[in-house]
Amino acid sequence: MIDNSGTTSRAVAPSRAPENQRLAKPKRLKAHTVLSKSHSIPVVPRDKKGKPLLPLNVGIMTVINLGEVCKREHFHTERYIFPVGYEVTRCVDPAFHSLRC
Repeated sequence: MIDNSGTTSRAVAPSRAPENQRLAKPKRLKAHTVLSKSHSIPVVPRDKKGKPLLPLNVGIMTVINLGEVCKREHFHTERYIFPVGYEVTRCVDPAFHSLRC
């Protein structure tokens, strides 16, 4: 481009924000984050020693055996406990599955 003084100059394009300064996406909530919901905890019937009476219906599942907690390495993580002998059955809607309870 030539201006009135006879010198050449280049047109300057508007500057763009660097890619690292773009608007950041909002952080997702973690799956284990508890929201402000209230839940009622049902009373579990127990025997004279304080152990739950089994089988115990919990929603669509029936707890058959709670199992025993094992302290060996492969039966727990920082987040979960996998009791040895834990047993649950689940009833499903026969309209969707051919198996019944």
